[in-house]
Amino acid sequence: MPFYQTAIGGTLEVNGVLIDGAQNIFFAQLADPNLKHFSVEATKYFSGEYMIMMFGLPGAALAMYRSAKAESKKVVRSLFLSAALTSMLTGITEPIEFAFIFVVDVFLAGTAFVLAHVLKVTIGFTFSCGLIDFLVFGVLQGNSKTHWVFIIVGGVMYFFLYYFSFRFLIKRR
Repeated sequence: MPFYQTAIGGTLEVNGVLIDGAQNIFFAQLADPNLKHFSVEATKYFSGEYMIMMFGLPGAALAMYRSAKAESKKVVRSLFLSAALTSMLTGITEPIEFAFIFVVDVFLAGTAFVLAHVLKVTIGFTFSCGLIDFLVFGVLQGNSKTHWVFIIVGGVMYFFLYYFSFRFLIKRR
């Protein structure tokens, strides 16, 4: 199955039909009962996000909470606990991301995408890369098609990378 790179994510032949766009390719492959592994090229725009949204940003939230002044911890805890759970479950990250400057997040997120691509992780999504999409489009499709296990392994690593990076930068200010 050759993959042709285009500005919209690519074109790939699935069951004799040329499909345009990374998400369209993923869903066409999802519907193919004979497919053994999803296209790494088509999902490279998606898979790295799972490590960030389900693990990395909750790690950053924990670092911000742990670094808060004692008199502010109660307010910070309620804000970041709900924001971390929202990020993990649904992939909605704005409540956490708007609480800090994006420079560290951009660098770490970029490395997560590279890592997911190198490990041939192939998980698509509908809305965002939270636990719901991870279970539906990763775990339920089987590790042989998606390599979803690497999201857990990489995600734990990114949790600590985010936590210690944010903790260090907060303490330095």
